[in-house]
Amino acid sequence: MQNAIQYLIDNGVSEKFNGALQFDIIDLQNFFAHLFWLQRGNAALPDFYFMDKGQNILGHICQFGNFHLGALNKSVDKLIAEDLNKSKFQLVEGKCRDHF
Repeated sequence: MQNAIQYLIDNGVSEKFNGALQFDIIDLQNFFAHLFWLQRGNAALPDFYFMDKGQNILGHICQFGNFHLGALNKSVDKLIAEDLNKSKFQLVEGKCRDHF
């Protein structure tokens, strides 16, 4: 988790940061790896949402480590459904809640 915190510091995020980060597509894998460990390792953190420039996709990684992705229009929803079928992702419904 310390590497993830250092990654944010290196990208200009301080304790008082209140804004957004923009990454190129080639940097997303690295960004998501760090974001995953921050969210998964600290359930007290708020959800961090992300979207594409065209505002077609909205997503976040929850405290349980699951990747939530939503389409904001019908054409992108269809593309996501097609691409999910080709990927190794598994759709999981109803698993992201505290069972206590």
